[in-house]
Amino acid sequence: MTDFITKINGVLLIDYDVALLDYKTGAINLSGNYFKADKRLRPVIFNSEMPLRTITIRLEIMDSSDEWAEATGSKLTAIFSKETELTLPDGYYYRCVLDKTKEPVRIAKGIFVREFSLVGYRHGKMITETITETSDIKVQGNYKTEVRYTITPSSAIVTINGITINEATGEIIVIDGVDCLVTENGINKFADCDMTEFPCLETGTQTIQISGASSVKIEYYPIYY
Repeated sequence: MTDFITKINGVLLIDYDVALLDYKTGAINLSGNYFKADKRLRPVIFNSEMPLRTITIRLEIMDSSDEWAEATGSKLTAIFSKETELTLPDGYYYRCVLDKTKEPVRIAKGIFVREFSLVGYRHGKMITETITETSDIKVQGNYKTEVRYTITPSSAIVTINGITINEATGEIIVIDGVDCLVTENGINKFADCDMTEFPCLETGTQTIQISGASSVKIEYYPIYY
């Protein structure tokens, strides 16, 4: 049953007293980004921006009374109004936010149908690898992705892929391109970092260069058009 597959922020639909009636994921409108100089046959290709897709879900909301069912619908609207992760029966995850919603349709006492339209991008389960020296890894997906480095340092200066952390104390350091944080043992460490932008990984084989670290855990979501 789709109710045992579909999740909102990791919570099963049935735990909200909600059932998935149907869903639809729209195609993305990906356009190339290139420049062609005069008298040259080959265009220069630049990175394209990842466009968002539309995700439409129709939910049946059930409760003991109209008031409680409408309260659940209101709660879902509030959840979707913030960044939300949907797990759908197609096996993918969708990081999305509410675009619009239709008025609920009352089917019977305590039963309403409500449609939500969201926009977001599609990704797979988080991939985790751990390395202890400069190594090549194969990045899955077909579009660049944000990456989180969790570092157990063995020296006071740690460098990973050109990002240097100074005054490491031996605690866990996290350079988090997913949630846009730099911490040491949970405390803000951004001031001791020379990073100018949060790290991403391109797809395919990538070299992770490290120095001054005993181990680095690499975490990312593979992104799919």
